[in-house]
Order: sequence, then C-alpha cells, then structure tokens
Amino acid sequence: MSFHGAANFGSIHFFETRLLIDRLTQHKIEAFDIWLSPEGTQILTGTADGAILRYKVHRNDSPFALTNNNILEFVEVNHSVSKKTLQQIAVVEQFGFLLVLTDNIVSVHSLETYVKRYELGLTKGSVFFSHEVYQNSLYVAAASKKKISIYIYYENDWQKKEYPLPEPTCLIWFLQPHEKLLCIGLKKEYQLINIENDQQREVFPPGKNGICLGTMIQQQSELLLSKDSNSIFVNSQGKASKQYGLTWTEPPQTIINCHPYVIGILQKHVEVRPVFQSNCSQILQTRGARLFAKKEELYIASQTSLWKLNQISFPTQIDELLRLNLYEDALQLCTNLDSRVEDYKSVKTIEIKTKYAFALFEKGDFEKAFDLFQQIQFDPLKVISLFPNLLPEKIAKNISYPYTPPRFLENSNNTNQAYQQLIDFLVALQKKQAQTTSKNADTGKAYGTDYDLIEVIDTTLFKAYLNSNENLLLPFLRTPNKCNVSECEKDLLSRKKIPELVQLYRSRSMHEQALMQLVKYCSEKKSHKDIIEYLQKLGKNEYSLILKFALKPMQESPEQAVEIFKSYRDEANELPPTEVSYFIEKHASKQLISYLEYIIDERKSLEPEFHTKLALKYIESLKVDNDPNVRSKLKTFLEKSNKFRPEKIIQEIPNDNTMLEEKTIVLKKLNQHEEALRIWVLQLKRPDLAELYCQSVYSANENEKSLVYDFFFQILVTQPGLQQFALEILEKNYHKMNVSKALTVLPPNFPIAEMAKFFETVFTEKNRIRRQYQVQVNLRKTENLACKYDLYKNKSRVIRISEDSKCPVCKRKFTENFFISYPNNVIVHFACSGDNKSICPVTKTNFANDLLFN
Repeated sequence: MSFHGAANFGSIHFFETRLLIDRLTQHKIEAFDIWLSPEGTQILTGTADGAILRYKVHRNDSPFALTNNNILEFVEVNHSVSKKTLQQIAVVEQFGFLLVLTDNIVSVHSLETYVKRYELGLTKGSVFFSHEVYQNSLYVAAASKKKISIYIYYENDWQKKEYPLPEPTCLIWFLQPHEKLLCIGLKKEYQLINIENDQQREVFPPGKNGICLGTMIQQQSELLLSKDSNSIFVNSQGKASKQYGLTWTEPPQTIINCHPYVIGILQKHVEVRPVFQSNCSQILQTRGARLFAKKEELYIASQTSLWKLNQISFPTQIDELLRLNLYEDALQLCTNLDSRVEDYKSVKTIEIKTKYAFALFEKGDFEKAFDLFQQIQFDPLKVISLFPNLLPEKIAKNISYPYTPPRFLENSNNTNQAYQQLIDFLVALQKKQAQTTSKNADTGKAYGTDYDLIEVIDTTLFKAYLNSNENLLLPFLRTPNKCNVSECEKDLLSRKKIPELVQLYRSRSMHEQALMQLVKYCSEKKSHKDIIEYLQKLGKNEYSLILKFALKPMQESPEQAVEIFKSYRDEANELPPTEVSYFIEKHASKQLISYLEYIIDERKSLEPEFHTKLALKYIESLKVDNDPNVRSKLKTFLEKSNKFRPEKIIQEIPNDNTMLEEKTIVLKKLNQHEEALRIWVLQLKRPDLAELYCQSVYSANENEKSLVYDFFFQILVTQPGLQQFALEILEKNYHKMNVSKALTVLPPNFPIAEMAKFFETVFTEKNRIRRQYQVQVNLRKTENLACKYDLYKNKSRVIRISEDSKCPVCKRKFTENFFISYPNNVIVHFACSGDNKSICPVTKTNFANDLLFN
C-alpha cells in the first residue's frame, strides 16, 4: 500500500479560516456542536465550568452580517445543565435532543430548554461517546474503562446493551448502522463489533503510540483509521478498501471527513488532505485548535477561540491546481464533485484532460497523452495537427485550439514512440468509424475542404508509418484504405519506395501506372519476377493490360512468364483460354503444352479443341526430341482423354516405328481394332499385350464383342510360331467368338489332333447349357400347372348371400347387384369398398398383389 500527502506542492488553498471567537476570557471551551435550528445555524459550546454558550451565525445576506463575512452573535449562556465540566456535547435535531457527557455519565437534554429528560445509567464512568441516527432510531455508544454501553432510542423507548472489553477503548464510531457495525479502538488493535450478534472482527493495531483515531467517509461507506502518521481506508469487512492511504506530517490528534477532504488537527497546526490519491495538502495556522464540529459547515475550536473553515469554491480550487500543473489532482477533485453539478463536471473534466494531454505530449509521455485524447474523443484532426507536415495545408490553416497547443520536438529520442501512439490512435479511430458508419456513407468533409475525413486519417497513417517504421508501409497499403494518391505518390517517389508505390496504385486499381513503375524497377533488377507476380493477380477485365505487359517476359523468360496465365482465378475473372493459347503459341510456342495441361488438368476443360491441340503439341515435340517424359505424358493423355479428335491425331503420327504404341491407342479410339492388333502382333511382337488390348475392347465396347477376338485369332493363326498361342486364345475365349467362322480360317496344314481339347471343352459346355435349359423348361411347366390349380380352386369358391346378409360397413342388406368379395371372405357393397378397391374396408388388408383377387 502506498501513502501520499507528505509532499506539499506550492500554495494549495482548499479552505480559508475565519476567526469567530478570539480569546474567550470568562469560559474555557471543552466541547461544542452545531445546531441547524429553524432560525438558522447556531453553535453550542460546553465549557469547563458546566455552562452552555449559544451563538447564532449570521450569513452574508443577513442585516447583521458584515460585508463578505459571516459573524457570530452571542445569544445566551445557560448554567442549568451541570456544575461540572461538559466533557462532550452533541446536537440531535431529529429528536430535539442535546447529548451531554459530564461527570463521566451521558444524559439527554431538551435542545430548546436544556432540561434533562433521560440519564443513561449504564454509561456511568464513560470518557466519551458516539452517536448515529438511522431510520428514526438514535444509537448512542459510550466508552468507560472496560466496557461499551449502547442505547437505542425508538418511539420514546430506550433499549440498552453492554459489551465487556479486555482493556479501555479510545475510539468508538458507528459504521453503516443498517449493518449494526461499531468500530472501536483499543490500545492493541482496532475492532469491528456487530451489535446484533456480538461478532467481533480484528482490523489492525493502531501504532506505536497506541492512539486510535478515525472518521467516517460517508460517501463511500468506509472508515479512515489512523496508525501513527498514516491513515488507512477500511471497509465494513475490516479490509483495506484502497491501495493507498494518507500520510500526515506528524501523528494527528483528531481527524474529520469533509468530503472530498480529510482534516487533521496536529500539535502545531491543522492539515488538509484530499481523500483521493494526491501529494497536495494545505496547512492552516489555528493556534491551539483541538476540537471539530461539522454539519453543513465546518468549525474548529480551541479552549478560547472558534474558527469557521470556509471551503474555497471548487472551480477556484481546480483552476489553482491547473495553474500549478497538478492535472491529476484537478481531475480527481473534479471527479469527486457532487452529482448536482454534473454539467459543470462534464465540461471541466474535458478541459482538464485536454490540458493534461497537452502537457504530457510536450513532456514526451505520448502513451498517456493519447489515452486522454481517446477518452475525451478529441478532434482527430487537431491531434494530427500536433505533428508537423502531416495535414494538408488547406486543413492545417483552419485548425485552432482552445488552449495553447504543445510543441513537438521531432528530433527527440522518443519520436518513433510519438508516431506509434499516433498510429494506434488512428487505427482505433478507424475501427470506430467502421462500426458506426456504413460502407458507402458520407463521412463529411474536413474543415470545409474537399478532403474526406477518412481520407485524411488514412493518409496520416501512411505518413506516420513512413516517418516511424517503413517496414509496415506495405502491410498497411495492402489493407483497404482511402489514402490520397497524389500526396502519397509524391512521398514515395521522393524516397524511391517503388514496391510501396506499386501497392498504392494496386489498391486504387491503377494497374497501368503500377506496371509502368514495375517495368523500370525490374529492368534495374534484371528480373521479371515482380511483373509476373503482379499480372498473376489481374483478371479478365484487365486482359488487354496483361497481354501488353506480359509480352516482354514471355519473350525473355517464357517458363516463368507462362505462370501469368496459369495462376488461379475465379470463374468471373478467368482469362479467355482460346485467346491465351493463341498468344502463347505466337510468342512462346514451347510453353503452350504447359498452358494446355493447366487448362485440362486444373481447370478441367472438356473442349475437344484443347485436348486435340495438346496431343498434337506432344507429337510435335516428340518429332523434334524423343523425350521419354513427353512420350509418357502423351500415352497417358491418349488413354485417359475421350475429348480429342482421333482422326486428326492419326494423321500426325509418323508412319515409321517411333510411335507404334501411341498409334494403337488412337486406332482403338477409331474402332480400327484389326489394324491395332496387327501392330501389336506383327510390328511390336507383343501378342501378350495384344491379348490385353482385346480384353479392354471387349469389356468396354459392347458392339465389338463378337469381332475383336476373331480379328486377333485370324492374325495369330497365320503366323508361324503363334499357332499354339492362337489355339490357347480360342480355348479361353471361344464363347466371345464366332467359332464356326474361326474354324474356316484355319490353314490347311493346321494339326487337327491338337484341337481335341478345344472340341471337348466346347461340346461339354454346349451340353451343359442344353441340360440347364431343359431343367428350366420343366420347372416353368410345373409352376404353370400349380398356378392353374390355385386359380381353378379359388374360382370354384361359393359366395352365399341371403336375404338377411348385411354389409359390415354400412350395416344394410345387399339389395343391389354390385358387391365385392375379398379373399378373406369379407363381402361389402361396391360403394362401401372405398377409393382403393384392393384394401378390405373391414380388416384393412391390402390384396393388391393377390393373384386370386385380381
């Protein structure tokens, strides 16, 4: 916990004193209190000889008052209360009581006549008392040697209670009467006592001198308890309620709250401390003062003198604090003002925070300064104007400040910090604008100029980044912004920030200007990378621009430049592939294969034009260089694609033996299987792959099932050395062939004996099929007979309807010729059978699939 108040900054005046009684000679004041009577404020003083002196206070508007001063008019002296010293008195206006402690006992007197009405017997031996009024009840607590006596007065009745203590008490104070809490001070500790359930709670020890002092901070329902030269704020739980306390120049003799101040009587003087955290204080020279009394006003008394403490008006106090540059104290004081002056508080708070922010700005504490600017929502253009050369001249000359603006030392060590705080301030302002303003709304012009407010903010952000952290310029320009192009362009060109300038142009869709700058920039770097990356992000609307600036990269770096056209774009921005392919073929024909692969594989184009052109480009490339990788691509493409035009491809395949496998794939697409098989068998010498070819055709093309194996067999059987393989093909696939036709193509010298196994297999299969057919025929005959029997049986069913028979649906007799009989022997009128005649209306059984019913 921190304590404040030890320092005294300048001459701070919170109160001024007015001496009302000077050197009273006949009496010595031992106690006094204030009576707010119907006739006005009166002061009652209790003296050492038992007398009560009554004075009336006249205000400035009274005919008895002196100019600009209050005066005290002596009214009477009364000796009837006691013959002994009046140790303590207290006025209780609500009940018309005067509480008096004399001869160490508390008595209750009439406030008007001083006649004793009650004597509180349990308080005998008391040295002081405390009282509180709450909800029409009067609470009185008196401290004697080792006990506390409590009296509660309600509806002319007194309730009383005693609390024994381990040692004498030197402080009693009621804390929040509705919680029935009493704070007492012992030599060893402060305690909180609940007077309803007698629960006690220790707080902390009072200090080395054992003196207990306290006062109620009523506005916050807390106590201020002293510990030597320090005073600590405590809540009703006995815990410290603030992170700070008050420190006096020496241990006080008594303290009292006069919100928002605490006043302490010290041995040599009276000291005033704010209740808020502050290093300000005031010292009042009131010789011998030892007593306080406060109601609406505050008075101090010594044994022979009486002073009134007049509080300086809050506006005057605040102005004095501002004059001394004590902004935090001024702000705290303004915050603690009464809610009845809310309008003044609001206006004054803005003034204080503005001046404080200016002072912090000039001091170089930019973080706190900008935090205050945000709190008071200070005009952002005025904040920007505190920095040199950030605002356009048209705006800057129209800006004025209510107070002298601070100076900005641009070359100071914390310049970057200043710009960073400005950036944070403007970014927060941007977010707020985005939340409160629709996207296309008019945000107004700045100080009667043509500049839009958002435009000024974004341009200032740009300049702040440029002056503080150039590395953040590009990320900023990549975000949506409304920077003034001409101003930013000028700054970027002067500093040769070409990438940032290009990004600025891009954000405004000024693509041609951006590309022109990139051409110069890339020529110095001898690289087209940046141009290529820029063009990759443009779409269909900028197609002509793409072709214009892609030409040189395509000629000098075709492998990298083709990526311009292969970059992903959504459907709305996709470039026209036909025109692009013509452009690439004209200026970088070798890269056309790469582009067509992208169109077909990535963009999933099904256009025959692109598929055919890709196949032709593969063939064209292979004619020049028999690259295995290209050949593999061609074979895979011809096998998978069904969109190219095979009649065009077959014409471009050379007639030599360089692309025989590729040719078989194209012949397959043309259904020229016999020629394809001849290539596999006769030229490639791969009858095994020819067999796979037949399997593929047979499973994929229903129209050629009866021919492909015939072609294959005819080719094999005429080739010496392959006749045995031909016989194996015939044995395995005879059911896929025209066997009789196959036998006719056998050469005259073909050994018939070797076909024995073939004939055995064929005849066995034929007999199996014939037997299976006969079984199926017999099964069908049996099923037919059974069905006919069931039909005959049910048709012979007799339906009997007598004169007494009734329809189970309508309960009427069958007088009509139309009725329905269901297989479950239920008979109903035709009209009673419902819409669906197949469903029995009685049992709800559906006979739709019953052959006998249908």
